[in-house]
Amino acid sequence: MAKFSITMPDDMKDYILRAMKVRQFENTSEYFRYLVRQDQERDLRMVIDKAQSNGTGDRSVKDVWQEAERRRV
Repeated sequence: MAKFSITMPDDMKDYILRAMKVRQFENTSEYFRYLVRQDQERDLRMVIDKAQSNGTGDRSVKDVWQEAERRRV
């Protein structure tokens, strides 16, 4: 498992602590994992929305999924 160390202004730290309390996260790691998962879901939703707006294509579901996985990074 990877470990990160980040620096941020005090107002952001205060926001995080309040958000953790409201959302009942026990620690900052849980909160940041939650934020990353939300970002991943947003990216996947963008790929799906783009595919739907383009109509039928010649790419397989597997190809589309692989592209979405690549974009997650």
